[in-house]
Amino acid sequence: MSYRLLYIYFVIIACMGQVSSQPIGIDLLGGGYSTEIPFKIKNGFIVVKLLFGGKVPVNFIYDTGAEHTILFHKSYSDLLGIDYAKRIEIKGSDLNANQYALVARNINMRIEDQLMVKRDVLVLENFMELFQESLGIDIDGIIGGSFFRAMVVEIDYRKKVLKLYDPNRFEMNRKGYTLMDIEIKRNKPYLLASSIFNLNDTIKTKLLIDTGASIPFLLHANTDSALVIPEHVLSGPIGQGITGQLEGFIGKIRGLEFGPYEFNGILTLFQDLPISDNENFVLTRNGIIGNDLLSRFSVIIHYLRGELYLKPYKKKYNEDFDYDKSGMIIYAFGAELNQFYVKTVIPGTPAFEVGIMPGDIIKKIGIWKDKFWTLEKLNSLLQKKDGKKIRMVIERNGAKIKKSFRLRDFFNAPPEMIKN
Repeated sequence: MSYRLLYIYFVIIACMGQVSSQPIGIDLLGGGYSTEIPFKIKNGFIVVKLLFGGKVPVNFIYDTGAEHTILFHKSYSDLLGIDYAKRIEIKGSDLNANQYALVARNINMRIEDQLMVKRDVLVLENFMELFQESLGIDIDGIIGGSFFRAMVVEIDYRKKVLKLYDPNRFEMNRKGYTLMDIEIKRNKPYLLASSIFNLNDTIKTKLLIDTGASIPFLLHANTDSALVIPEHVLSGPIGQGITGQLEGFIGKIRGLEFGPYEFNGILTLFQDLPISDNENFVLTRNGIIGNDLLSRFSVIIHYLRGELYLKPYKKKYNEDFDYDKSGMIIYAFGAELNQFYVKTVIPGTPAFEVGIMPGDIIKKIGIWKDKFWTLEKLNSLLQKKDGKKIRMVIERNGAKIKKSFRLRDFFNAPPEMIKN
């Protein structure tokens, strides 16, 4: 269901390798101790600007949950006359092999006003139009963990800057931070945490720290027999992968704990992690901690030492997470991504009850026409408090139709409205 439940999920079947004379990331410092990279938060993602090939301006998502840097638009690399070293297979979260990428070596990359550096990049052969529509923002690729893999990386969500430090000179002498050990595997950070299902059922889980996920928390129930999906959940699409929509469930578990931090009644997504016979595919996690939870902290990752430092921005860091209360999953389309259509409607939800259907084009919400909205603002509106009335004008088969409904918390809804 729609909760900005979009996360980037790529499985790289072949190893790229990396050509470099020094640890990756240090080159960004130019001999200095640290540097800062500004970013924007768009639809729950960390977005930075860079010059691809040193010439083409692009927007990339910073994704700690991905190993490699990936360009979505092959036309950009073709325009620059870039040569490709080899072609490799990429699989989506369902392990369907219908996407390929080309490996480009030692490509000039400049993030904002930083030094120009060289990085290996995966270039997707086919542009993922639906993926772009699901984000509702112009995104040209992702920066994976290998881009900064030798660094200490601080994510300051309040000031909206990434701070990079020389790991050989970095000293953690700040107050208010909690140190936790993490595992770094293939340039991705993993944290051990306790997932609590009831008073006598606490399960140790290995969680990927994933800034490429605009969600609070996700569990792969099929990775441990003790991870039981709660009785009352809603089923439906929970994200968009490279091979299509990702199906799963959304509900709440009793709690999540790591270090001194506790989240009670935490909103949780459930998706089966695909199991493969491929020898390069190794089960590495039980779930994901995403940006919606991480953004409640100042986050520092020391990749070389395998250390995570967290400091909550406020005492009530564990307040409830907002989520969609309409039952609609909305995608953007058009050159400016400021037109919108209903991709999916979840049965038993307010939008379903008033007859809104997949394919309906949203022309107006309240008094404002579609061109005044962004997908992020629409999603935010549909997360408002229970009982808020939503008035819409949709277009179906060329006819304009008025619809209205009230938002409802599905987890407090009558049992018949919940998928068991």
